[in-house]
Amino acid sequence: MKSTAVVGLVAAAVAACVAAAVVTWGRRTDDTRLAGAEGEPVVKGLAEKANDIAEVDVKSATGGLTIKREQGGAWQAVEKGGYPVAFEKVKQVIVGLAELRAVEPKTSKPELYARIGVQDPATGAAPAEGERGPTLVTLKDGQGAVVASVILGNLKYDTKPGVFVRRAGEAQSWLAQGQVDVPMQPAQWMDSKLLELPKDRVKSAMVTQASGEVLVVSREKPTDASFTVRDVPAGKELRAPTAGDPLGAALTYLNFDDVAPQGELKTEGEGAAKPKWTADFRTFDGLILVIQAYDRDGKVWAKITPGFDDAAAAPAEGRAPGLKSAEDAKKEADALNAKLTPWAFVLPDWKAGSIGVSMVSLLKDTPPAAPASMKGTEMRMPPGGTGAPAPSPAPTGATGGQAKPESPAPTGATGSTGPKEEPKPGS
Repeated sequence: MKSTAVVGLVAAAVAACVAAAVVTWGRRTDDTRLAGAEGEPVVKGLAEKANDIAEVDVKSATGGLTIKREQGGAWQAVEKGGYPVAFEKVKQVIVGLAELRAVEPKTSKPELYARIGVQDPATGAAPAEGERGPTLVTLKDGQGAVVASVILGNLKYDTKPGVFVRRAGEAQSWLAQGQVDVPMQPAQWMDSKLLELPKDRVKSAMVTQASGEVLVVSREKPTDASFTVRDVPAGKELRAPTAGDPLGAALTYLNFDDVAPQGELKTEGEGAAKPKWTADFRTFDGLILVIQAYDRDGKVWAKITPGFDDAAAAPAEGRAPGLKSAEDAKKEADALNAKLTPWAFVLPDWKAGSIGVSMVSLLKDTPPAAPASMKGTEMRMPPGGTGAPAPSPAPTGATGGQAKPESPAPTGATGSTGPKEEPKPGS
């Protein structure tokens, strides 16, 4: 089925869903609705025009974004270089707006708009404390004509969900029944999952830090339960026998927080992002994933390059469970290459940390060795128990319980706690 046909069917489903909701509300008895326009859709006719929506503009006090439907039916984030948007996100906004019902008139005085969060976001007026502030949502058709433009304000917490709204350009505000989930960040409109690479497929992972330090974990066979950490430094010990397993499983699920066209991530010259590490993952069935990480403005940006190694492809017969055939693994690499290589992604901090690990993070802490110049020596205090350390033995009773002196301290010496000499007969 062609993509245009798929889009038409999905859009038709949206319209049917909205129309069903309108019919349901139309069955309410008159005593459940207020007089006049109250109880009617906030956006009249949106259900019938759902198929025509080709652009969603969102503006708030903190910024804005534009989601557009391109030829072929795909929805893209304009501010993110056209990165694909999940249609379910677009659908929830269109359906949510179509289902809003005005149930109670509120203020028409601009000076009071901020109390319920329906002021124009462009004015820059701060929202009331504890409130999210206004969000202006505008729907346009393929010719750029406005189909709906509504300012969504503060939520109303009651037995049924509600939100304060105002149609753009109108003075009257309303309490509307229903809710509209409008993502405020571009990445929230997207399918943020990049890939899933089960641990059972991974043969090795090599992480090279910008400093040149290398960490390699690997398995000899797919049936090996754990990864072996290679080249553990002499005299060092791993924190646990399974210390390499988290790295081997780091791509079980990989997602992103933000995205930009790869060309926007400058990696050379003045103002370039700083290299952090490069991770090279290889599977038992030939898939290769190379992730190059950079630090820019305190975020970890990554370029991901998939590949395929024919020599490492799994055998056609006797292939371990969970591994792909050479043909399927090659197709997977090609699909990931088309999906990932045009872009640079911001990785979540915790995920970047689990991939970009170093050898030292896998080793047990060991106490520092004593300097060679101090071996075989003792710290001793001078007579009286104060002052700088002295090479001679401390007096008997000195603080710390050091060795006894070679000769007894004079009778009555200050600080001496040893036994006093008995007076001689006749003295």
